[in-house]
Amino acid sequence: MSGEIVPADAYLHQRGKGGVFYLNMRVPADVAAAFGAAKVLVSLKTKSRVEARKLRNIKLGELETTFDELRRTGKAEQALADKAVGRDISKLSRAELERLVTGYYRDVLRPAAVILPVDGEDRDELVAGWNDTLSHVADRRDEEGNERVQSTTDHILLRAGWPSTRSKVGTIVRHLPTVDVDRTAEQYGALLDLVRRGSVEGSRLALAELKGEAFTPADPLFAGEFNLAEATDKLGPLLSEALAAWKEGGGLRGSRKPRELTAMEAASAVKRFTELHGDIRVGEITKKRVQEFAAAISAMPARLPKKLAKLALPELLREDLSGFPTRAPATINKTSQLLAAIVEDARKRSQLEEAAGWPNHFPAARI
Repeated sequence: MSGEIVPADAYLHQRGKGGVFYLNMRVPADVAAAFGAAKVLVSLKTKSRVEARKLRNIKLGELETTFDELRRTGKAEQALADKAVGRDISKLSRAELERLVTGYYRDVLRPAAVILPVDGEDRDELVAGWNDTLSHVADRRDEEGNERVQSTTDHILLRAGWPSTRSKVGTIVRHLPTVDVDRTAEQYGALLDLVRRGSVEGSRLALAELKGEAFTPADPLFAGEFNLAEATDKLGPLLSEALAAWKEGGGLRGSRKPRELTAMEAASAVKRFTELHGDIRVGEITKKRVQEFAAAISAMPARLPKKLAKLALPELLREDLSGFPTRAPATINKTSQLLAAIVEDARKRSQLEEAAGWPNHFPAARI
């Protein structure tokens, strides 16, 4: 940061017209845990834009020194190890969850995917095996695939130092092959989503290698020597973060806060989308993901009993819904319209050059 050319108003945020300027920036993902926060929001105590730019540059230099020291001393890795010992997954940041999965992809999945068989028979067997894995883990409604994803997730946590559970049989204390973790925690669900993405990408890589085809990464999180900190910036905010900013309004000229009912409907739309695809970043919302979501919500009935309404979208779609009234096209279109507005708002708010390339496929999903 301090050694780069910083755009004039990058990381600057003014609270209201004529208000005080703040430094508002995302902490690099590789040191966020050790730093203790995912973002920096600090008042520059001036209403002058020119003065704010000068103070911003000084503060950026100080922060870069802090980040470099955390990297040099290895405190980022130690912070994750300390949380593993503490057994509280709710304390893991998004950056730490991503580091766990990208590390597993780099050290385990990718090496396994590029090992070539010794003969054609082995090759055919491996192709069948990887195809089977891909078909299961890519479908969130596939029970076997969900079991595989959970098993891999638990294995990743165990590799990171998470304790395993114990069960007592008679006078013998036996270690069970499962991790001692709160599976109801939001962070565990986010980790499951990331592991699924890694499993899909690893399967695609293996099949390309076995067939002698060029591999084109589909998921930027696992693209070659992917720089996680850089990607965090280039791919923008998580959809949940974009929703929160959109609900606040006022960040853009002429913008205003949505009505309470509209905000609730938008939150419900984001909840359903993340149930299907996880809380991904705005720049990762592909056309395929939007199409899959549109098909899913089109299959949802208009009214559901509480027992079914509480189910996550993939689980709900496994139920027999034929006896319920169908959802009106206008309702489906409003869901797409709200998500499109949230993505567009995130694009306009961002000061990143990459924001112009973030896709917004939701308008095309209208019926």
